[in-house]
Amino acid sequence: MAIVAFVLAILGICPLVGFFAMILGCIANWRLVGRAEPRRGRGLALWAIGIGSGTTLIWMLLWSSAQTQITSLLETRIEARIDVVLVESQAGNVAAVQAQFDPTSQPTPKAISRFADAVRAADLQIRGISVSNFAYLSGTLIPRSRADVRIELANGRPWTGTVTMVQRPVTADPEKLDDLMSLERLVSQPMILELGLIGPSGQRLELVGAAGVAQAGAEAGPAGGSDYTGTDGADRDATDP
Repeated sequence: MAIVAFVLAILGICPLVGFFAMILGCIANWRLVGRAEPRRGRGLALWAIGIGSGTTLIWMLLWSSAQTQITSLLETRIEARIDVVLVESQAGNVAAVQAQFDPTSQPTPKAISRFADAVRAADLQIRGISVSNFAYLSGTLIPRSRADVRIELANGRPWTGTVTMVQRPVTADPEKLDDLMSLERLVSQPMILELGLIGPSGQRLELVGAAGVAQAGAEAGPAGGSDYTGTDGADRDATDP
């Protein structure tokens, strides 16, 4: 067992192998120490414990660093999409706004037009957008997530809200190995499903894709079958042609 533990420790460059080497090394060392006459192999067991512990710690640090980078990349991507939605809405660019939503759940031109009118009325002078508290939603075949949104304005009175996303793989050139293995390609691309914001005075802005409307209605009843709330909080249409 000590020999096996030592071999696994040498192979600890592979994830989890070092952890099993450490466990086997501990068991082997305990068995050898417990005997009346210690036998050969205890040195290998101790080496397995040391090397296995070291490689396990290294992999844990690498995994933590990778998770931090992935989360940061996802936040940057969704912040950019929200910024495009708000800026292009004010410019009346329907196609650019729809491109930020998932292809299976895009808001209608009419909904975007009404959303744009509300954004102009709110006079959002954006200084920065931040996304935090990512949470993956369960019970769906396609990976979905939700995050909190905070929009800093020039007047110092921020808007807050939530954004619901669906994770889509990023396409890559199969002929370029570096392109396939880069973090930019390995991390999925978040596409917006729903965006809801609330201002300091209770003003509301909400834009939801067409498929998201149908799903919300099925889950929440008649109140969920809408795609927009204006700044005055007026009732919304259940559907858009």
